[in-house]
Amino acid sequence: MIGQFLSGVPILISNDFDRTAAFYHQFGFHEVDRYDQGYLIIRRDGLELHFVPRPDQKPEDPWHSAYVRILNISALTREWQNLSLPAVGIPRYVPASLKPWGMIEAHIVDPDGNLLNLGAADEAIAPPD
Repeated sequence: MIGQFLSGVPILISNDFDRTAAFYHQFGFHEVDRYDQGYLIIRRDGLELHFVPRPDQKPEDPWHSAYVRILNISALTREWQNLSLPAVGIPRYVPASLKPWGMIEAHIVDPDGNLLNLGAADEAIAPPD
């Protein structure tokens, strides 16, 4: 039997677990667990995100990110179209659009500066208007 990778989980920065959980809740994530030692786990569908505190990390100097493959990114963009988040600054949400390299991508930056790149390669999925 050959060994196989099953999944990956990004470990991102959060210096306020309550704020992080509330921020991602608006994107449909729910809190799975929180540990006193400084660890937060949230999940939506098959995506799990882990968070640890790092007080010296400034949101405007981020270095944590993850690229997440999405099925039907247009449906997520419609679901999130009424969020009152800006498209620039921190935090932000940039709706899905077709990129020159052929991917349809959206971007989420949370209050701690973590970047989630959400992408779909399926050309049958039209980007939203």
